[in-house]
Amino acid sequence: MTVPLVSLGVLLATPAAAAPPEETAGAVEAVVTDGAVVTDGAVVTDGGETAPEPEVVVPGPTVEEVAAQRAEADRLAGLVVDQAKALEQARQAVNDLQATAEQAVRSQESALDSQARAEAENVRQTLRLQAANRIVGERKGELGRWASQTYRNGGSMGDIEGFMTLLESDNSAELGQRAQMLDMVGRWRGSVVDTVEEAEAVQKDATEKADVAAETATIAAAQAATAKAEADAALTKQSDEVALLGALLRVTQEAADAADAQTLRLAEAFTAAELERAVSEQLRLAAAAVGQVDNRVTGAVGECRGLPVEGFSNGAIPAEAMCPLWATSGQTLRADAAFGFNQMSEAYALEFGVPICITDSYRSYPGQVAVFAARPQLAAIPGTSNHGWGSATDLCGGIQSFGTPQHQWMRANAPLYGFFHPDWAQQGGNREEPWHWEYGN
Repeated sequence: MTVPLVSLGVLLATPAAAAPPEETAGAVEAVVTDGAVVTDGAVVTDGGETAPEPEVVVPGPTVEEVAAQRAEADRLAGLVVDQAKALEQARQAVNDLQATAEQAVRSQESALDSQARAEAENVRQTLRLQAANRIVGERKGELGRWASQTYRNGGSMGDIEGFMTLLESDNSAELGQRAQMLDMVGRWRGSVVDTVEEAEAVQKDATEKADVAAETATIAAAQAATAKAEADAALTKQSDEVALLGALLRVTQEAADAADAQTLRLAEAFTAAELERAVSEQLRLAAAAVGQVDNRVTGAVGECRGLPVEGFSNGAIPAEAMCPLWATSGQTLRADAAFGFNQMSEAYALEFGVPICITDSYRSYPGQVAVFAARPQLAAIPGTSNHGWGSATDLCGGIQSFGTPQHQWMRANAPLYGFFHPDWAQQGGNREEPWHWEYGN
């Protein structure tokens, strides 16, 4: 994350002219801005007039605002969880209702099948009834013919009246009683009467079964249709509820995402504002206690003689004033520091077979700003770092860890080449940095 350092852009744009040893908490300097020197809380202009110190305005959210936004984000996140659970329950209810609706369809299909069977049974019983009626008619015709024959052959009036009664009777009981009184009917006539009785019994049974089957089928079909309609209505209602809950969850999720994003923005703004305030305060303290560092090239130099660097401010030394470090890519120091480092690295290579591993050497002012923004607890205030004077290095390849052979070699041999490990960076110091080594002739 890139964050602003101070509101006074001119103040940061122009690095300090000089600074004391690296990373010291009480570092001091005179800050020069556009021809004015900031000292002891005031600005002295070229004309010697004293102007009030510019006010540093550091906007940013408060701790309470960040906490309130975080609470709102947490509330919405909890609401999302609750709504997600409700939606899952609603979806399960839809599944259950779907199963009920499917069962209702199967029940309706079964009822319709029963209705079809009942209708078929009704047809069968109707055919039975028609057959029985035909048999009754045939048998009554035979009795009529027999009565006519009796009359023609001179039968008694009683026999004829009896046959007429048989033919006119409407039920088997009366027919049977009449038939028993007619001794002349005999066995053949008794067989005819039995047939009529059986046919009438079939008529009655067929009629009753057909009626029962039709009624049963009608009731079953109506019940199945009602059950299916109710299941369909419940399923539709539950599906509508699922759609509503889904839409509500989407809205809440969007609000929760927006709240999280706002919380992150506030937290970043709060961090940036805190960093800005810290830098402003440290720069104010540095300006309040003016000090100078002698950054002249005073030690031995090699083929690369560089340029005088004392006229440049911290982090603003041009590349042509610096000298490259042996067996590195893009690493530079001021001329005397580079000469001592290269000799030391060659001796190190004879011991370990490789040159000294280095991660950082001269650090420009923008580079110091970036490092301080990323690691304010480790980096020096921008414009006060010895990296900005071209006299400090950060090493690797084992040197960055206390107790290794590489680190022990540096402790024993670095002073021979003008390099030392600052007290504050040593093991047990107030900020241990085994990788940080400086040049100081």
